[in-house]
Amino acid sequence: NQTVRAFETIGSADFAPQIVPLLKDSVRAVRISAAHYYNVVDKSQVAHLEEFKLANQEYMTELEVNSDFPAGLHQLGIYNQSIGEIDKALDYYNKAVKEDNYFNMSRINMALIYYQQGLVDKSEATYLKIIEQEPEYSYTYYMLGLLYYETNRKDKALEYLALACSKEPANANASYNYALMLQQENKNPEAIAVIEKALETFPNDERLLYVKLLSEINLNQQNRAMNTCRLLLQISPNNSNYLQIYQGLQQGS
Repeated sequence: NQTVRAFETIGSADFAPQIVPLLKDSVRAVRISAAHYYNVVDKSQVAHLEEFKLANQEYMTELEVNSDFPAGLHQLGIYNQSIGEIDKALDYYNKAVKEDNYFNMSRINMALIYYQQGLVDKSEATYLKIIEQEPEYSYTYYMLGLLYYETNRKDKALEYLALACSKEPANANASYNYALMLQQENKNPEAIAVIEKALETFPNDERLLYVKLLSEINLNQQNRAMNTCRLLLQISPNNSNYLQIYQGLQQGS
């Protein structure tokens, strides 16, 4: 059960074949967890299996039993979202929030759905509500920063991505996107500072190092760029782009 939830948290479908046998496990909780995994990650490859249909029915019964609680309503929202029943999903997420005004897992899912539906103002208001209630949670600032960027509000995007980088938990995606935006604004020293701070938590993160490399090249920091490029080649020795950049730096030194 714990193992299935760990795979689900990773969010990868790579483990899907290994979880198939758990759909027939003798322990009901394990069967339900396996069905839950496929609903959240990818059920296309098991939808035709009889053992999935049976385990999924047990999972649905479990959801209905727990539907008096916010967590149960939230899971029903996730299930309906996974099968494309978006209006039903929103209904369940709204019910979860009505049961518990601080149940922000549902608000986060709602905000993303609103954005996907083109309801940008509604999405923004939902994210801002979460921030009001959980001002130290980095992920919401990150999502709102992306929303502002994608709706051409660059100043707001920079503001909220900066805030995302200053909150917990540390978010490599926030640092990456913030540094890229700073780079686009020709603020390369600031971009490098953001990346270096992020690398303290995410050492040898390839995307972060690549952004750092580009800023160092922009600033003509030849030696630093070569050091960063060496690191990238250690991580990905067959990357032709890194090899080409390194050769160019060697020729320029």
